[in-house]
Amino acid sequence: MPAAEGYPDPTGESAGIKEYIGVIRRQKWIVLTILAACVGLAAFRVLRAPPQYLATAVVRLADARRAMTGNDEASAYEQVLGRDTDVLLSQIQVLMSRQIASNAVDREGLRLVPLTNYPPEITGVNVADNPVRDTLRIAYGQAEVSLRAGDQSATAAYNQPVSAGGVTLTVSARPEVDSSVFVVVSRKEAVDNLLLNFKASGRPKT
Repeated sequence: MPAAEGYPDPTGESAGIKEYIGVIRRQKWIVLTILAACVGLAAFRVLRAPPQYLATAVVRLADARRAMTGNDEASAYEQVLGRDTDVLLSQIQVLMSRQIASNAVDREGLRLVPLTNYPPEITGVNVADNPVRDTLRIAYGQAEVSLRAGDQSATAAYNQPVSAGGVTLTVSARPEVDSSVFVVVSRKEAVDNLLLNFKASGRPKT
């Protein structure tokens, strides 16, 4: 029997690519329906699946009793790990940790990044958790300092704290410049910048 119109002849030569494309075109709605059903089912299963998270932690093994008593006798940890660990490298890991860097950022006010200059007279910088995300401008007058962040501003005498936009600082004396411009970055960005520029290494035979 002759092949149906639009379909390749099974008794003849193998159908070419054009015939297969023609079949797909004529049945495109069936193909699209099957494809949409598969995509919808996959999306449904992905959206209904419980979220999974991956966390990484660094654990430091230490003997608090030995640290307090000054006992030189090897602890249980060191008896097991002493052959493969280096005390100095362990301390360097502590120094390079994000916790230490975060403490340094908060203590030294490193979330305040200068755009022009950073006079050494600026001390006691404290940035709130959610400061105003705007440029911080400081003007140094004859007897007082003015601080502006966004639509907030404040004025205080030298050697007195002044606050605006979630930033508190003290200018001990009038600097040699007339003004300074800063931006406030997030704690994560400040920690990343600190760790990127901070290196620690042990001196030989120490």
